[in-house]
Amino acid sequence: MLFNFNLYSSLLLIGVVQGGVYSLLLIFRGRKEGARSDYWMAGILFLLVLFVSQWMLGFAGWYDSHDWHTTFMFYLPFNPPFLLGPAFYCYFLALTNVRFRVRKYWPHFIPAALFLLQDAVIAFHDLLVWDVIRGEILPYFYNTRGPWFEFIDNLEVWWYQLLGYLSQLHLIAYLVATVTLFSRYKKYLVANFSNTEPLQFRWLNFIIVILSITFAVSFIGRVVSIFVELSYVQAWYYYLVASVAIFVLSIQAYSQPTRELLQLDFLPEAASPEEAPEPASSGISGPEMEQLRRRLDGLMATERPYLDPGLNIRQLAERLDTNTAYLSRLINNGYGQNFNDFVNAYRVRAFEDKLRGGEHENYTFLSLALDCGFNSKATFNRAFRKHTGMSPGEYVAER
Repeated sequence: MLFNFNLYSSLLLIGVVQGGVYSLLLIFRGRKEGARSDYWMAGILFLLVLFVSQWMLGFAGWYDSHDWHTTFMFYLPFNPPFLLGPAFYCYFLALTNVRFRVRKYWPHFIPAALFLLQDAVIAFHDLLVWDVIRGEILPYFYNTRGPWFEFIDNLEVWWYQLLGYLSQLHLIAYLVATVTLFSRYKKYLVANFSNTEPLQFRWLNFIIVILSITFAVSFIGRVVSIFVELSYVQAWYYYLVASVAIFVLSIQAYSQPTRELLQLDFLPEAASPEEAPEPASSGISGPEMEQLRRRLDGLMATERPYLDPGLNIRQLAERLDTNTAYLSRLINNGYGQNFNDFVNAYRVRAFEDKLRGGEHENYTFLSLALDCGFNSKATFNRAFRKHTGMSPGEYVAER
């Protein structure tokens, strides 16, 4: 098969191969472990691979070969419009909610489906009806493309030309919307989990920001090209950035343990604890809330559930025989903290007790922190400084 290896095609090939391999790995893992988010990420990687492949194969000689390779370049939808943005959005929702189902979001994919249908109809007519059934040679571009493709490719109706720009703006808007979801998701994490580090998905936020910038610059370049002709090589740099993004995104997505995702039930449309109505309006009285507070204080003092690094608000509510809404409201209003700060305050006090007992003379700070329920050095350091105003070393020095 034709493939001319050169600097341009080879650099893009790295991301294409990486994305293809990891797409398959994610599909296999998703099927094995029931992680729907893996299927979404496999689809996203496939779409990005298609996007980069167009330029990779072009530089590899396919476009200029004037045979079936060129026909393939014309008829394969390398960059289906209005599809990648909703796919990223749904991936984030599937990643952060194990019960996510696409039924509610299928209207987001209607524009993409219409364009894919158009591409399928054109390919059916030109390649099957015209070329195979009628036996006529494709009449355009060195006999590599048919009449319907030629018609659409040269259609200069203003509204159809505008769709290309709208498609890129649509993608950028969805990427920005996904980044915006992170702000609500972060509030959800600190309201429900005592250790949020494994669930932060900072890598995904970074990749989406990079892709947003890349496609925004690509959109600007498309507008500029109306007035100044940009070369094929200049456009290659956009695809190089996308190829690097594929490389990083595939590794990070596959390295995310699916077991930790089973705890997540983030709903972007749900109110945060600060915005939710008072539980009293749902049938729980002030005395009952005070009783719940005494039970919570007793549980934390005697059973010390905060020593479990994976403690979340649902587990704590079950041990108190209440629901997460009441417990969250109690922690927010009764203690003036979110769940994450509430639990970590107990862990910090447990660490301080160990320091007062002199255990730091025989064990490292990290070892003591892990014994107190923290799951990483970074989480411990942040929590300790937040609750004491100093680092562990400074704290010991002042004693």
